[in-house]
Amino acid sequence: QREGDTATPTKPGRYAHFGGANGSIYWSPSTGAQSIQGLIKDKWAALGWENSFLGFPTTDELPGANGGRYNDFGVNGSIYWSAATGAHSVQGSIKDKWVSLNKEAGPLGYPTTDELPATGGRFNHFAGDNGSIYWSPSSGTHVVQGPIKQRWGAIGWENSYLGFPTSDQYPATGGLRSDFQGGYIFYDSATGQATDHRYP
Repeated sequence: QREGDTATPTKPGRYAHFGGANGSIYWSPSTGAQSIQGLIKDKWAALGWENSFLGFPTTDELPGANGGRYNDFGVNGSIYWSAATGAHSVQGSIKDKWVSLNKEAGPLGYPTTDELPATGGRFNHFAGDNGSIYWSPSSGTHVVQGPIKQRWGAIGWENSYLGFPTSDQYPATGGLRSDFQGGYIFYDSATGQATDHRYP
């Protein structure tokens, strides 16, 4: 049952709330009319509706992989939901990196946090492979995951001597390696240990 068609308070647009599935339709001149509902709508509301960094929705709520759902928004941002992870926002360069890895259908799966501030950068954590994507202006956007991520966290994340990642994880002789601003972490597949190393 419709409550009415109302002008949005500060940006040019209109909306109507409906009773079914806690749904609404939002319209703006640049995005058209799009439906948004449930926990994705609740997350968008918590971030500030159309006045948030996300702006107006640019898609209806759509199905994601493995039973999840999502809406895209006007400023290269999205909110993704799954039953296991809840609803979280992902945006900008971090979203671009995640998209390049096949989004929620890829190894990282669904986001488990909104994009959050790091010291001098930003990050999202994800459900799959104990993975995260970190960004800073000086290091770019890179994935850190598994035992290498665990070791980096143990020594203080980006506040450690390593700083931010400067590469994704890649194969190295005898294991895996991720490079950082101040050194690298090597995972030895024979011993199952990840060790950090300072650049000379």
